[in-house]
Amino acid sequence: MNKHRSICPTRPEPITTISTKRCIDTARGYQPGFTVYVSLAVLLTMTPAETLMHTTVRLECLLDGNRQSTGTGFFFAFKVDDNTHVPLIVTNKHVINNSKVGTFVLTKSDEQGEPLLGQTERVVLENFESLWIKHPEENVDLAVFPIAALYRQAEAQGVNFFAPPIGEDLLPTAEKLADLSGLENITMIGYPNGIWDEKNNMPIVRRGNPW
Repeated sequence: MNKHRSICPTRPEPITTISTKRCIDTARGYQPGFTVYVSLAVLLTMTPAETLMHTTVRLECLLDGNRQSTGTGFFFAFKVDDNTHVPLIVTNKHVINNSKVGTFVLTKSDEQGEPLLGQTERVVLENFESLWIKHPEENVDLAVFPIAALYRQAEAQGVNFFAPPIGEDLLPTAEKLADLSGLENITMIGYPNGIWDEKNNMPIVRRGNPW
């Protein structure tokens, strides 16, 4: 049985412009590395496909007029230095624009860092749009949510999450992108039209050729 328990973190100061320093200040005093919010030992036992299944998060937004929208975010580790990584959720601006309340569900982990499928925390945040750092260029449809404060509060309650982040080392270089052809197979991991495996808090995966 899927059990959701809600936690409502203390609302941080509104963030409206992207700033590396602001990301770091938001996570001040919290220098997780990878072992705090995901066990490296556990990741080594998982295939890349299994890990990727846990790198996304379904975002549900309440808009004006009680309209609802959904979108996909993914966990990302912003590297400050060799000892400090700031945990973030990355999504598109259009996903969180005009959102009054945001909800997402995180999978809990056990003492060994293993994911506890079906055991989750439902996070509900008011003034959702203001909590995101939007890219300052209007034509760049990206926004990030510093999640360290939420992790801190959960840890104080004895709760840990399994949320393996994508690191900068996995981002393709310009050379790699130039080598890709239009015939490459692609894999989509996310929540099209809000569809998901609610019982296990897992995304939908599709693979194929865009042509």
